[in-house]
Amino acid sequence: MHMCDSAIRDSANTNRFFGSHLRDFFGPESLSRVGERDVFAYVIDPPRWNWSLLRGFGHPANLTLFAVGWGLVSGCLLFALLGSAKSTQANAPSPWLFRAWSVLTVLTAFGIWARIRTLPSDVSALWLPLGVAGFFWMVSGLFLFLARRRKDETASPTVRAATTAALVTTTLVLLAALWRAWPDLPLDWLLMPFDARPFALYVAMALTMASTACLMLGLWTRVAAIVSWVLMMAFDNLNHSIANNGDVARGIVHFYLMLTPCGAVWSLDRWRQKRRGLAAATVFVHPWFARLLFLQLICIYFFNGLYKLGGETWRDGSSLYYVLAEPTLTRVSFAQFALPYWGLQAASFTVLVWELTFPLLVVFRWTRIAALWMGALFHIGIGVSMELGMFSFYMLAMYMPFLPWERLRRNGNEPPPLEREKVEDARAATRPP
Repeated sequence: MHMCDSAIRDSANTNRFFGSHLRDFFGPESLSRVGERDVFAYVIDPPRWNWSLLRGFGHPANLTLFAVGWGLVSGCLLFALLGSAKSTQANAPSPWLFRAWSVLTVLTAFGIWARIRTLPSDVSALWLPLGVAGFFWMVSGLFLFLARRRKDETASPTVRAATTAALVTTTLVLLAALWRAWPDLPLDWLLMPFDARPFALYVAMALTMASTACLMLGLWTRVAAIVSWVLMMAFDNLNHSIANNGDVARGIVHFYLMLTPCGAVWSLDRWRQKRRGLAAATVFVHPWFARLLFLQLICIYFFNGLYKLGGETWRDGSSLYYVLAEPTLTRVSFAQFALPYWGLQAASFTVLVWELTFPLLVVFRWTRIAALWMGALFHIGIGVSMELGMFSFYMLAMYMPFLPWERLRRNGNEPPPLEREKVEDARAATRPP
């Protein structure tokens, strides 16, 4: 098992973007399989909560995730649509809820059908897939009925269009149930695990690369962030040895990108809005994202400090010495560039104290800035001296939202956005009609 892990990790680090080696890392003939045995099945099988979309819609973890998500979104929509008939636009359910509901409906239906196909033929009769599809169709019909009875003229067109789209989606699911029962047009190829088919793996990797490129350019940013995160997590959990523990930080930052308007300023989406005359002069972003990211950073450092405190080498200050003397981790041989032991011992104690006291240091402004500067220099030092993949870049990316970008973009004599808007409002109020 350990030899297999080492072989996969060495191959993955040699060709980080997989390319032509995709089938060596994933699929039925890859290094992750020993005959018919899936080496990394323990990562995703119950009772673990890890998931991978490439395991197929019917995998217990995936189906549970889809069903719970469908139930939560359905409850939110039903609660919103059952509100007062005089509700305003602010109280109207978001069209994004209906889009998410439609996607989760398809995923949940296919997941249930994938489980049904594993039953004996006399049990998995036609009425089971039809019953599942009919249930979703009736729920979407209920949403459409509730949306049509709303009296809010401002919100109704958007909500009714979204509910109609949801009804169309579930109608297609209903037709797919009939199609699945047709002997000459089977749907079973879509219900099988995707990691068992090399073609599906290549398509998933192409979608991963395309969505990541769109995310970098800021094109269809929100959708690109969701697709990119889902597929990256799918590949990571399909083969547990293609990444190191530092790549967990990538998944964390990527998750936050899905929840935020990360394409609000420097993106192709913003450029397209400007060309259409739809972009506002000043973009205001809610600060909860930065607060959550800051809390995440506090948890990472503090709990790492607690974990290190349990290690004898950290308590006696010899940890950095052993790390830098390990030829598989360092970029430069310690024998050629030896550092004094007392200096490495002091650095080990400094890192340990800094991580354990980080939650307290960031409470006060004058110590917060110093703590963040030390963290940035700490990760730069790790990136220069050690071979840890992209870990340093992932952690430094978490510092980017804390930079005063609005000050960097302003001219020296230009007032802040809020003050500028107050000046413009005052001028408009004194302007003659």
